[in-house]
Amino acid sequence: MPALNDLWSIGTWGLVDSVTIPYNARFIAVRENGTRLYVSEHSGNECYAFDVNDESLTYGDHLILGDGFVSMNLVVNEEPALWVAPVNYLLLGQ
Repeated sequence: MPALNDLWSIGTWGLVDSVTIPYNARFIAVRENGTRLYVSEHSGNECYAFDVNDESLTYGDHLILGDGFVSMNLVVNEEPALWVAPVNYLLLGQ
């Protein structure tokens, strides 16, 4: 079920953007090289990502995760597709 999600800046607690995501949002994560920030979600072994560009959300990548992927909380691959990192934004679903 689609859900409206708000992106808040933790530093100022100001609402910076809202986006309707096809499923429930799960994590804010970055790519392994640390260059891109995502608001990502999953359905089974599929991961849908939304890029956080400055203070706006745009649709990003759709990844099919390998057999080594267990859940968004546990990745058994030595090099996971996504990893969780500290961020300055908080995504809240409504």
